[in-house]
Amino acid sequence: MANNDSNTPQNLNLGEIGMIRNILMGEQINDFEQRFKQMQDRIHELEEKLNSKINALNEATQQSFDKAKAERSNKFAEIEKQIIDNVEKLNNRVNKVSKDDKARLGKMLEKISKQLIGE
Repeated sequence: MANNDSNTPQNLNLGEIGMIRNILMGEQINDFEQRFKQMQDRIHELEEKLNSKINALNEATQQSFDKAKAERSNKFAEIEKQIIDNVEKLNNRVNKVSKDDKARLGKMLEKISKQLIGE
């Protein structure tokens, strides 16, 4: 017969449970719900601030990387220009030295040929 009792937990509907809860804990439940809502709002606010700071940090980091990349590219271009200029100077020196050597060698051969001819 215990199963036919209309007050067993199986036969209580959710509305009755809510009413019993309100009778027993009414103001405390409302206070808890209000606090929970405030905490949810605060968490949402903090999440927005955190996301904003993360986005700002990402942007600052990306700008820093872009600046470093541009500086590195400029520095490499500068170094490359210096290398090209130095190679050109060295080539010019080699060509000049070769011309001077050729001229000296020609004069030496001229002297030798004159000596061989007997002049």
